[in-house]
Amino acid sequence: MACRRQIASRRPPDQGRSRTTQFAHPDGGGRAVRATGVRRHVDRGNYVAALIAPPTAPITAPNACQTFPPIVADQKEVGLKYDFGSFGTSLAFFEITRANASQDPATLQFAVNGLQRNRGIELNVFGEPVPGLRLLGGVAAIDGRLVRTAGHTFDGKAAPGVPDITINLYGEYDVPAWLLPGVTATGRVIHTARQFYDQGNRQVVPDWTRFDTGLRYTFIGSWGKSVTLRADVVNVFNTNYYASSGFSGILSLGTPRTYLLSAQMDF
Repeated sequence: MACRRQIASRRPPDQGRSRTTQFAHPDGGGRAVRATGVRRHVDRGNYVAALIAPPTAPITAPNACQTFPPIVADQKEVGLKYDFGSFGTSLAFFEITRANASQDPATLQFAVNGLQRNRGIELNVFGEPVPGLRLLGGVAAIDGRLVRTAGHTFDGKAAPGVPDITINLYGEYDVPAWLLPGVTATGRVIHTARQFYDQGNRQVVPDWTRFDTGLRYTFIGSWGKSVTLRADVVNVFNTNYYASSGFSGILSLGTPRTYLLSAQMDF
C-alpha cells in the first residue's frame, strides 16, 4: 500500500538547456526522457509487509541448527524526492518492525521472542551533478531497539546487528577524452558504525570503513560492437572487519583485498 504526490515545475526557457536523461528500470531496461529544465518534487509514503528468511539456532544452543518459520516484518515510510533533471536527492523517515530471535541467557535455548524496532532517517543522492561525474549512494541513521522481550529482560537495549550509522557512496568519473579516451575511474566508500553482537549489549562489533576502486575502458571492437574491460580492487587497504553480526548469532568476515578483471562484449 502506498501513496504519492508529485509536483513538477518548469524553469523559463532561457534558464535551462534541453537534455536527455537515462533512467534505469527494475527489469534492467531503460528509457530516455527528454526534459527542458524540469524539476520534480515528489512526496511519498508506503507500508510494506513481507516474509524474510528465518533464523537458525547457533551451535552454542541446545537446539543448535534448528530452523524457525519465516519472520514477518513490516515497514512504514514517508519521504520526499527532489529531481533536478540530471541530479536528484531523496529523504526518507522509516520504521521497520520484525520478530526478534535470541538465546536465553540462563538456558542458552535459542528462540524467536519479542520484537526488533528500527526507526531511522535516510538521505540519498543520485545522478550527474557535473558532466562526467556520476554519484549514487547515501547515509542512514538508525535507532534499533528491542521491545517486548521475554520477561522484559532486554527491553530498550540496542538491537544486535543494527549500526547507528551506515554510509554507502559510489562514484564514477569519465577521464577527459584528450587524456584517456573511453576510460572511466570508479570508486566506492562503505562505512558501518559499531554494532552490538548480543542482546545485553556487552559484546561490540567494531566500526569499519572500506574503499573500493577501479577502471573501466570502453571501445568499439573490430566487428563494430562495444567492448568493455574492467579492473577493480575491492578493499584497497585490506581492512580487517566483520561485515555483519548475524541475525542467528553468526559473525560474517569481511572481504579481504580482492583483484577483479572482467570483459564484456556486445555482438
